[in-house]
Amino acid sequence: ARKTGLIRRAGTLTITVQKHDPPWKFVSVECQVVGDDQPPKREQMLRIVERYLPPDMAAGMVEGELTHPESQLVVFTVRPTRWTSFDFA
Repeated sequence: ARKTGLIRRAGTLTITVQKHDPPWKFVSVECQVVGDDQPPKREQMLRIVERYLPPDMAAGMVEGELTHPESQLVVFTVRPTRWTSFDFA
């Protein structure tokens, strides 16, 4: 996919999270890419997906994604290099 190629070429990425309702807050993290797994290992995916789904659902989702013939999953491992945050409260 396009974003995957751009991240690989740049070797960096930025993650931003914001709160949309007043009082507004945001954090932006600039990161260096230190790892790139495509396709990711089953164990990597399970560790991530189990944060959001019960174990049985997580295992099914991971299996479905990893066996899907058109899957383009990638897991980037990053190291934060710079943090910026602001709280308008």
